Formats: sequence, C-alpha cells, structure tokens
Amino acid sequence: MPVVSPSNQPSELSGSHLVSLHDATCEGRFRACSCDLYAGEKVGIVGKSGSGKTSLLRAIMGSLPLDDGTRTAPDHRGWCAFVPQQPDATLHPLMTVQSIIREATLIAGVEAPDCEELVGSLGLPTDVLNRRPQQLSGGQRQRVALARALATRPSVVLADEIVSALDAESATTTMTVLSAYQQQSSCAVAVTGHDVRFMVSMCDRIIVLDDGRIVDDQAAAEIGSSDVPQTAELIHADRIFRGGV
Repeated sequence: MPVVSPSNQPSELSGSHLVSLHDATCEGRFRACSCDLYAGEKVGIVGKSGSGKTSLLRAIMGSLPLDDGTRTAPDHRGWCAFVPQQPDATLHPLMTVQSIIREATLIAGVEAPDCEELVGSLGLPTDVLNRRPQQLSGGQRQRVALARALATRPSVVLADEIVSALDAESATTTMTVLSAYQQQSSCAVAVTGHDVRFMVSMCDRIIVLDDGRIVDDQAAAEIGSSDVPQTAELIHADRIFRGGV
C-alpha cells in the first residue's frame, strides 16, 4: 500500500510541462531566469549561499512577485506544496503533528493518509504524531514539514534545503521517500541544496545558480563534465570538502 495515495487533482502525464519562468527578474534576488519543471522530473537547484535558490523556489510557487518576465503554473487547488528550510514558523506550536498534517489535507481538500505509515516512512517514530513541534528536534521538524506537504498530494513539491539538518542516513531516507512519491504520482520536484554530489545522485536535472543568474541547466549525469566555470567551481569545492582532489 502506498504511503500517500495518488492525487485527486487533475492528473499529469509524466514529461508534461507544469511550471515555467521566462526571463524572470526579482530585483535584488535574481535576474533574467528561465526554467521549466516537468511532471515526473526531480530537479536539484544548487549554488552558493545567497545565490538566489530560495527566492527562485518562491517565484516558481508564486509567493514572490516578479518585477519582470513571466510565470506559468497550474491553476487548480493545492497544486504546489512548499517545504521551507526552517519550518518552525509554519508549524503551529499548539497543535500536535497529527493535527498539523490533517489540517493541511482539509485545506487542500484531499483525504488524509495513514499518518503513522507516512511519518514512519520518513524515519520518524509514530509517537511524534502526539507531540507538538517544540518537542521535536530540528531534523524531525523538517521531516514533519515534508510529511505535511506530501499528505496534500501536490502536483509540484518545492523543497528548500530539506536535508540540511539531517545526518547522511536520514537524508537518504527522506529523499528516497520523496522520490517514491514522485514516481507514484508523476509530480514535479525541485529541491535546493549545497551538497552537489548528493544532489546529483538524487536528481534527474541540475540547475546551477550564481549571483542571481541561472548559469547551468543540464542532466545530472552530465553535470560533472560541465564546462561552465561556476559549475566546475562548485564541484571542485565539494570534492575538497570531502577530502578529495
């Protein structure tokens, strides 16, 4: 039995176009950015801190207005779920985790999943359902935020640094669950991060941001041989961090 049943939103065929930005500019954040998200695709967005990764996700979602350029996106209810890097402000401090998840499904107009199975799939003990956010660790709160997002059965999942507070095993478990939902539902996933090797191993396509501009956008399998200087610099820095050459 799947952790989250298929969406009751209009179905999307794998490979069909879902969201796009064209020459999108938000002053002080990013400039002339063009990108597309397709059903069934998992995109990793990488770049240095302050390069515009979070702002790009917010623009895709529509919560950050554009100063120039265009955005196209679905118009049906609950099409997008955003998982923030710091979810504390989005988790009601007086509600239990189970209530938080069920409230999200009510707002989205979908049937609630088996909450125990859902949190268990993310490596969380089932008793977190009866706890409040302040009783959880930072990594647990991040996974609760992802569980809440997946419970709403979105067509697009936008996840900002969702594994930044997790150890390697928990990070892999989290991304595996996200990948399973993506394959099951043919949704589009865009996730930001700093760990280039991890992102390449988990994503189909990599977008590289540098100083508010998209400087590279290609298949994850090809990114290691990119001749874009900023991409090569990120990969080199990642190797040095891991003790390579």
